[in-house]
Amino acid sequence: MESKLFLLVAFVLLLGDITVSKEPAHHHKDHLGNTEHDVNFDREVLLQDAEERMEEALSKLTSSEQKERLKKLVEKKIDLNHDGFVSWKELEEWTLKAFNEFETEETREEFPLLDVDDDGNVTWEEFVSFTYGSDFNEDLEEFKRPDSEAWKSFVESYKHNKKIFEAADQQEPMKSLDKFEYIAFKHPRFTRKTRDVFIDDVLQKSDLNQDGGIDLKEFLAHYQKNSDGEDPDWTIVETDKFKEELDVNHDNLLTGNEIMNWMASDNIEEAREEADHLISECDTNGDSKLTINEILSNKELWMESDATDYGKRLVRIHDEF
Repeated sequence: MESKLFLLVAFVLLLGDITVSKEPAHHHKDHLGNTEHDVNFDREVLLQDAEERMEEALSKLTSSEQKERLKKLVEKKIDLNHDGFVSWKELEEWTLKAFNEFETEETREEFPLLDVDDDGNVTWEEFVSFTYGSDFNEDLEEFKRPDSEAWKSFVESYKHNKKIFEAADQQEPMKSLDKFEYIAFKHPRFTRKTRDVFIDDVLQKSDLNQDGGIDLKEFLAHYQKNSDGEDPDWTIVETDKFKEELDVNHDNLLTGNEIMNWMASDNIEEAREEADHLISECDTNGDSKLTINEILSNKELWMESDATDYGKRLVRIHDEF
């Protein structure tokens, strides 16, 4: 029990104090003995199996089948007004949706793994059991009175998760999360309530002078706390990021959505860049919109694009219609 919890605390520390952005990298470990096992290891295996099945199904599609499914995807999903053309705006909106679905794919796949009673909802107890192990509870002496930095960080992360979980639960009385609420819990930027609670939690931890925002000094302090110290130029890189990317209104302070975008990009800029790329590569007549033929003539480009999740969307489209 103690060794398992120690490894769990170490795992949380590797993720940092406050992280959301994309799904965190998995922590690969072997099983921990004859009676205890690592829940993160099991989670990795189950999700990896689903990914491999998707890739295997994609590899079995012939070129003509890929074209047929790409055509169906464009006509049914991307061409929103069904006028036979894909405009830049339609492409941007679809690609943003594709980015967001890719970002939440693992969350959607893990939901049924947590829903052990198969009632369509995940309780906090189910989440805790799946994430921290069935033998974890808040009555542990180390949890109630953490006496090390590892345990203090773990408790802080646990309480952070619990606050976001409660904010994501829109049902009355608050007991559990359905799939959409669970996505909001794991990706707080998707709903106002979870976003506001997340931003407030960031401010409580990082707004050291309590002026309602994160200044450059506080911003760098966050990274210094979580830095491995191996990159001597990290302060230059992060200062440039603060000034040029995150501080949109250039008031030398991150507030509101600026804080959210610091922790979890909204993918809008990436979607616009991908839309620009696809239009520029496929638009042969220069009318700034794409026909089905222009798209199908560049099938390989689309198979390597985020707009199709590198072709995986062509597997899913077959099941949707």
